[in-house]
Amino acid sequence: MDRLARSGVTWVVAAALLGSVLLAPAAAAASSAVLVYVNGHLVFTDVPPRLESDRLLVPLRALFEALGVEVHWDAATRTVRAGGADLSLVLQVDRELALLGADEVELEVPPRLVSGRVLVPVRFVAEALGGTVEWDAVHRAVRIQAPVLRSPDASVAGEQVEGSGLLTVAEVLALVPEADILLLARLITAEAHGQPFEGLVAVGAVVLNRVADPRFPATIRDVIYQPGQFLVVRNGRIDLAPTQVSVEAAVEALRGRDPTGGALFFYNPARSTSTFWKGRPVLAIIGDHVFTR
Repeated sequence: MDRLARSGVTWVVAAALLGSVLLAPAAAAASSAVLVYVNGHLVFTDVPPRLESDRLLVPLRALFEALGVEVHWDAATRTVRAGGADLSLVLQVDRELALLGADEVELEVPPRLVSGRVLVPVRFVAEALGGTVEWDAVHRAVRIQAPVLRSPDASVAGEQVEGSGLLTVAEVLALVPEADILLLARLITAEAHGQPFEGLVAVGAVVLNRVADPRFPATIRDVIYQPGQFLVVRNGRIDLAPTQVSVEAAVEALRGRDPTGGALFFYNPARSTSTFWKGRPVLAIIGDHVFTR
């Protein structure tokens, strides 16, 4: 991403759908992010998918709305009704029978309710939509191809928050290269694994603050790989797969969230003995890190 001045131009988000493994071990799913592509576009979700009986469950609403399918939730019966052009689908949480059109279909794994999201077997959903699902083991990616049943409403993909200056998903996907999102997530994983979520976002914000500052390189990649800046680049930890939560934190930082208030540096006072930090203003303390300029 080229340098963007913080005054007048807002960092944006790559938000909305899934993040998962198809048939990979559950331990791997927990430790590293799995990329999900819908019709070639990289997407994310606020609730991670889960494996059950070797079947991957993904958030239903995010997937359906991205493809233009209207979704209705009945809390009393815990039932999801989805419809669009030539599609009628009814699913009930913990029930192994789904209604596809006029036909009952038996599911290998029933829908589950997790953190307020209904998760359903990804293969069943894709095929119900007339699409396909593929697992890319090399890139740890789920690739879903399915027809869009109507033009998605931009507010469904990612609403702009009134008064926040945050932009939409469509705008971020047009602006932020996929490689930059994933590189930022890898840095966050390497530098701040185990820190609170705000601390992960803060590390991402430091990188973006540098991109916006003329004293530093003008792209995410060049900031991260600037010689002598990040120990994790020198020791190779930057090459580790990003965790799911780090991907989510990178997205939040790209949206424009900055818990540090404009920090350009961070350090762990329990580990660092450098005199570089002496006299520098403390902008925020989040988890084990101090953020400064």
